[in-house]
Parts: sequence; C-alpha cells; structure tokens
Amino acid sequence: MKNENTIRKQRKIAVVIVFIVALGMLGTATIKFLDDPSYTIKTLYGDTFTIFHDSFFAETTIQEQSKYSSFYLVLDGKFTKDDLIGLYNSDGIKVYRFGRVAFYDEGNGFEKFLVSTCDNEDVISVVKSNLLSNYSFFLYYIEDFWNSDEYHEEMRYVSRMIVDKNYSELSEYGLTEEIINDDDEMDKFCNLAKGYR
Repeated sequence: MKNENTIRKQRKIAVVIVFIVALGMLGTATIKFLDDPSYTIKTLYGDTFTIFHDSFFAETTIQEQSKYSSFYLVLDGKFTKDDLIGLYNSDGIKVYRFGRVAFYDEGNGFEKFLVSTCDNEDVISVVKSNLLSNYSFFLYYIEDFWNSDEYHEEMRYVSRMIVDKNYSELSEYGLTEEIINDDDEMDKFCNLAKGYR
C-alpha cells in the first residue's frame, strides 16, 4: 500500500516536472519569436547589412556592417531580406531599394536617396527607372520628384499617362505587364497619380 502511494506521488511529481519544463521551453520560444533576433545578409554587390526588428514588428532597421560606415535606415513596418533589392552596381556606384526607400553609395558611404540632396544623375536615373516597380516606392518618391524644379513636369507627364491608362512609355519607369495586369495595384497607382497631373 505504501509503495503504491509512493509510486503515485512520484508519477505526479514527474508529470508536474515535465509540465513545468515544457512550459519553460514554450515561454523561451515565445520570447525568442517576439524578440526576432537580427540577421546579417551579404548582397550580390558585396555589401553586408544587418536587418532587425523591434519587439512588435512595428519598425525595421537595416544597417550596413562596415567599420567605416554608420549608415542605417529605420522604416515603419516589417521588412525582410527579400525587401532588399539591388538596383544598380557599376562605375563605383551602388543603388539599393529596401522596402520603399532607395539608398546609394558613390564610394564614400551609403546615403538615403532624396532628389534634393543627390546630384549624381546616374543615381537619379536608376531611381526614376524603378519608380513604378512598386507602389510603396512610387508613393514615397513621387512627392520628392514633384517638388523638384527639374523633374516636376516629367512627373506630371508620368502621372497623366497612368491616369489615362496609356502605359506604353512607362516601362522606362519600371512599370511591368505584371503590375499592369494587377487591377488593385493599378487602381492604387492611378488614385495617387490623380493628385499629380
């Protein structure tokens, strides 16, 4: 009788211990998931970046990993390594798009692209040639180009072409058949372009 009671107590203790260990492992896995550790990627252009998120995935930071650079971008929302797209790599110039933002390096460190601060025509040309490749990219940069004396009329022309559904000349701005055939995406482009024609 006493042996049976002892065995039952030992089983109950073992079940409680297994339950506590399982609960601890689940808690650790949950904390790791919410913390979403950073990860480092090396691009085809030879640059190394670290991408990390805040605990609630409300912000994503991309930072160049170089002892000579302090470049980083913080974007609202969750972005991954798949959102880092190399746009151009030639003649000492590299241009990337991360989510909706372009950044470039002319040999002296990466900078966030803005029309008003970039005087390199090659970089501006690369960004313009990808302007319609992604709605959020267009949304981010249309105002920047619009406010530039040099590109204002060109953006008016692009916007008119979108609104009039005259896409024939817009491939030079990154508009593809895939995007044209996506009615929801083109509706977003069109609604935005109406404000700039």
